[in-house]
Amino acid sequence: MEIRIDEGWKKWAPDLQIGSVVADVVVEESQTELNDELDGLIEVIESTLPVADIAKEAAIAAMRKTYRTVGKDPTKYRVSSEALLRRIGRGLGLYRVNNVVEINNYISMKSRCPVCAYDISKLDGQITFTVAPEGTVYEGIGRGNLNIEFLPVFSDAKGPFGSLTSDSARTCVGSETRKIVLNIVSVHSHENMQEWLMEVERLLVNYAQGKNIEKSIWKGQWNKI
Repeated sequence: MEIRIDEGWKKWAPDLQIGSVVADVVVEESQTELNDELDGLIEVIESTLPVADIAKEAAIAAMRKTYRTVGKDPTKYRVSSEALLRRIGRGLGLYRVNNVVEINNYISMKSRCPVCAYDISKLDGQITFTVAPEGTVYEGIGRGNLNIEFLPVFSDAKGPFGSLTSDSARTCVGSETRKIVLNIVSVHSHENMQEWLMEVERLLVNYAQGKNIEKSIWKGQWNKI
């Protein structure tokens, strides 16, 4: 599955890279083993990452800078990985939704990058990664209508379906989902993306009956959009 990247990212965040995994899955409640892995990681974060230091993490600091560059205040519209870590740091734990969502959150906590999983059957046409124009609104998952103007977004022929702050209800992963695309978005220079993709594959195989797995890294493929 190709992801077209707006050429505007050459100036907004030239180190942008998107790690993408496409896989057939079975969506269900998380197994004990997956919950144990999540709980173990949560314990590590609670004991080693004070809330005051979360914004200093390299991946999060770079994304906050990018939000400001494209016109969004990252203290009012937090990138999803930061919001997740802050929730953990405050001792609030994680909502458990389904195995794919839990895998999504696990990778986000480990990588410190926003991670977005979508039901491929709910997408329409070419996927692009760009910045939402002024006045853009969509229905966020559990959040009603959400102002996503100037946020980095994934879009298809019907418009934006996923931001790095809150995904849309339109393409969310549920019990009916049979095939997903999971994207890890980084805007800081690092060499760990392949490692995270291998970790996604491991988790999908072990906990979501993942099959027909395809992994890609998109960077420097600028398109005029």
